[in-house]
Amino acid sequence: MKSPQQKAIERKFTHPKRDILEIENIFKGLANHYRIKILVCVYNDPGITLDQITELTQGQFKTISAHVKRLVLSGLVLKKYKGKFVQHYPTQLGKIMIRVVKDIQN
Repeated sequence: MKSPQQKAIERKFTHPKRDILEIENIFKGLANHYRIKILVCVYNDPGITLDQITELTQGQFKTISAHVKRLVLSGLVLKKYKGKFVQHYPTQLGKIMIRVVKDIQN
């Protein structure tokens, strides 16, 4: 016989199924050291451009661009177009995940 807590956990994680896939996508978004560095850069300096992120992380432009795209698809970073520049901002979810990363570090 299952306890009430086990039943609650089952309900939460089996209905609806797409919630689990969304959670998986969020964690995949952070499943790389470059993406964690990028998210920290965006969190510390909202409105940062891709060139600035590349400079701070000391990565290759093409690599950083691909990782930023993954963060955007995961819903952790938001892109805003300002003229010829693209500025990057953390989403509410991105801010929460930064706190999770900082908690894990401590």
